Amino acid sequence: MPPPARSSLVRRPPPEPVPRRAVQSSLVRRHSPIVTGQETTARVSAQEGSLIVTGQETTARVSAQEGSPIVTGQETTARVSAQEGSPIVTSQETTARVSAQEGSPIVTGQETTARVSAPEGPGSHSPAGQ
Repeated sequence: MPPPARSSLVRRPPPEPVPRRAVQSSLVRRHSPIVTGQETTARVSAQEGSLIVTGQETTARVSAQEGSPIVTGQETTARVSAQEGSPIVTSQETTARVSAQEGSPIVTGQETTARVSAPEGPGSHSPAGQ
């Protein structure tokens, strides 16, 4: 029997809550300052099936240990590794380039505003297996 076709129109039950765990990162250590332009991980908070548009503003959740990245409400630039118009999956992790002053603190999981800078052409790819 062939595997069922994947469709973004199929409604799936919401996933069960996952227990919180400490973020392990070699780039971001506890209380370590982030230099402007350093890459970190952001979590896109968008409804499932939303489309990525170049320059679109979205909400990114910084996944770093407390006291590491940027100041409250500071704008960051998110580079979504997907083509323009690709659907965003809820809680999909994307790469964000921090554009904040060095050493500015943040609280773990704090939401900041990010501007999506996805390429307008087929220059990148969607993360596989997510």
